[in-house]
Amino acid sequence: MSAPAGDGVVREALALRAWALRLLGGEPAPPPRAGEAAWQAFLFAERCAMPLRVRMAMQVSGAETVGVLEARATIELQRAMAARAGLAELARMVREHGLRAMVLKGGVPLAQGGEMLDVSDVDLLLSAEHAAALAAAMDRSGWSPEYADPVPGTPGCFHLAGRTRPGYVGVELHYALAFLGGDFDPWEGARPSAIPGLLRMAPRAQAWHVLAHAVVHHPARRGTLRDLLVLAQALRECTADDLAALEARAAASVHAAPLGDALAMARALAGGRAPDDAFAAVAAIVYLLVSGASRVPHDGRFGGALVAAATGFVAGGGEYRRLWAGGPTAVLTPEAFQGGYGIDRWAPGAARALRKLQRGSVLAAASVPGWMLARRAARLTGRAEQAAARN
Repeated sequence: MSAPAGDGVVREALALRAWALRLLGGEPAPPPRAGEAAWQAFLFAERCAMPLRVRMAMQVSGAETVGVLEARATIELQRAMAARAGLAELARMVREHGLRAMVLKGGVPLAQGGEMLDVSDVDLLLSAEHAAALAAAMDRSGWSPEYADPVPGTPGCFHLAGRTRPGYVGVELHYALAFLGGDFDPWEGARPSAIPGLLRMAPRAQAWHVLAHAVVHHPARRGTLRDLLVLAQALRECTADDLAALEARAAASVHAAPLGDALAMARALAGGRAPDDAFAAVAAIVYLLVSGASRVPHDGRFGGALVAAATGFVAGGGEYRRLWAGGPTAVLTPEAFQGGYGIDRWAPGAARALRKLQRGSVLAAASVPGWMLARRAARLTGRAEQAAARN
């Protein structure tokens, strides 16, 4: 029986991922042969064109220029520069209004002047009062909210409406952080960033935030190379005690296995070693979708549920079951719901029931195609037997 259409593209993209992990881990080698479709799927999903281009130029003698890589690296560089300019502008407003703000996640390497990594938006953390003040200052300066700001304290809401302005990437002003644990204090040990007026988390807190965001909050981003590089940068600043605390926090989570795998991969990169790839099957799922090889719609709520279900199936260990209950982002977990509508304020019980029904219906509809997608990804990565055993 012939392989399904598109499998060749995904295999080539997986070969590019394996090569990239070696290159990023300090093992220089020219990239494997791959077509444009494979390059496009790989780079779109992994968001690591800039660091790959830099390392190829520095480490791989006589490497041929890859047009798709060059084009994508240029896009990533433009976004990173726009984000850095946006951070400088936001810091100016923070200083002028006497506010306290912290740059989050992928914005930290940019604020610190470290390696240029791709960003889709910029996130700041402030108190609810300071977030409202900065949002008002931004609106007066030409930024536009994407929708009406939710009322702080609304269940499931953690930030004001995203704001955009021509020439900059989008900005989200957070007044709370999700799924990090009740004992997590992002302000503990905060230190100044290299941009006057903006703080950053202590390295241990930054590492946990990046790790949990990519593994717990967004399962489709488990093992994404860009996120692993952001995490590796934070780990390089961590002490031995910090690393031990991170491992203990990960081990105590219901998502201990994927958190531990991501932490191990990032630690290898931080130490200049090529990691073993624990998330090749997750990458295959994403490549199947973004390349069009799966022929399954993957946008909107259904797409998010589809990727979550497929990721849960390939992970095993109860990860799919925790999409329904037992995990911080589960269908039956009220704090995971996105609020902000009128019904959330005058009938919160009815709002939670409606969201359970809505999210449960979408996840149920996505589960069968998600299972089929997971099986295909497991076959492509040679992990079908392992996935079956874990489930």
